[in-house]
Amino acid sequence: MKNRYTIILSLLIAFILAGPQIFAQSSEELYQKGVQLEEIKGEIEQAIDVFSTVLKET
Repeated sequence: MKNRYTIILSLLIAFILAGPQIFAQSSEELYQKGVQLEEIKGEIEQAIDVFSTVLKET
């Protein structure tokens, strides 16, 4: 039981420390997501939000 608790606690600490890097997307990935939203799904407003994020990152 103690071993299981140690593993869970270690994973929790690792996720907290690496948090934003785990879920971060590159500008190219975000751009492709925006293109997909605009051209395939027709969700123009959401695509604009994604493209704005790309511009802020560059």
